[in-house]
Amino acid sequence: MSLSIVHKKVRLSHVIMVIVLGTAVLGGLFAWSYYRNIDIFNTVKNVIPATQPGEPKYLYTIRGNETSNLKWPQYTYATNDRIFVSDVSGVWVFDYNGKFLQMIRPKDKAPGAFKFPVGLLVVNDELYVADYVARKVSVFGMDGKFKRYFAEKVLKVPAFIKYKDNKFYVYDMAGTKIKILDAQGSLIKELAGAGSKKGQLAYPFDLNVDNEGKIWVADSNNYRIQVFDQEGKLLNMWPKGSDNPSRNERKTYPTPRGIAFDKDGFVWTANTITNYISAIDPIDGEVLKQYSTGEDEADTISIPNVVFIDANNRLYITELGSKRILVYQL
Repeated sequence: MSLSIVHKKVRLSHVIMVIVLGTAVLGGLFAWSYYRNIDIFNTVKNVIPATQPGEPKYLYTIRGNETSNLKWPQYTYATNDRIFVSDVSGVWVFDYNGKFLQMIRPKDKAPGAFKFPVGLLVVNDELYVADYVARKVSVFGMDGKFKRYFAEKVLKVPAFIKYKDNKFYVYDMAGTKIKILDAQGSLIKELAGAGSKKGQLAYPFDLNVDNEGKIWVADSNNYRIQVFDQEGKLLNMWPKGSDNPSRNERKTYPTPRGIAFDKDGFVWTANTITNYISAIDPIDGEVLKQYSTGEDEADTISIPNVVFIDANNRLYITELGSKRILVYQL
């Protein structure tokens, strides 16, 4: 049995028909997207996996209010229409455009009083503030009124707090532990510990949990980033190599502070002593891009303390050098 190929001439009318139909489909798609107020270009862009992190576009700077400025900003957390900044003077609250709204600062010796607030988190319209000097996580309503303490019997010296899939993740400086708690504050698991060996931590500054449940830790004084599973098993460590990174290896992550994920899954961290922000490949830990520009080309980032990325892919850099919060769109 033989196969034969029949060649047919392509008529010009058929080509024109295909072009007309294609144009009509595209026109209808654009009309539909316009009617539904959908940015079709960004929609298509989001469907195709990104190979490089986005370029930060400067939006504005937060310095304080009309009468006073931030003194020693530690952390920034943004959700919905509110931006919260922890500072030695209390927790500042701004709207989404950076306009000052209020200061949360309970009176000395009052319930929830701060001594050195650092980690911030909002869950179910409640603000959690981790204060490692007061040694408590205080919970406030969105009106700034104190409601209760969280996990008092479990947490000893809480510094950073995150929430994912109905679990809380807290860096407790007592014993240099990452503690996983349930919604009621009961301990599920604790991992890591003090040291420079693999799986140990030295003054980590922030942690985060990705969509796969992996726990990322900015292991600051060990000059590396470590990734654990929910059972505490070490999955990855960058830079790879010895327990104690060499001087040359330390150049990859010089004192990383902050762990944030953008909408494309890239990892961002602040490199405090070298004054730049890094965008990292989450697969192999490669530093893809580094940024050091602040408000404009003449301005440079000075002692970035931590980074945060909100649900709208806004990047917030909490900066100690100029005592400000730089806000960008990714």
